[in-house]
Amino acid sequence: MLSLAARRIKESGVMALSEILDSLWAEISGASLQGCLGVGFICVYFLIILCLALYRIKKGEHLRHF
Repeated sequence: MLSLAARRIKESGVMALSEILDSLWAEISGASLQGCLGVGFICVYFLIILCLALYRIKKGEHLRHF
């Protein structure tokens, strides 16, 4: 049984994060070595960007405008 939020996401056509990760995993498992490495590097790059953004927000650097 889906929760109310999950039903609304399904009705709106937006995929849940678990569905996105499941589909990516299925696609990666059938890909070549270069494809797997490429997706892995993209994920690492995204995590680095996310961590640096959160670090800057916590540090308050996003408030400095010169």
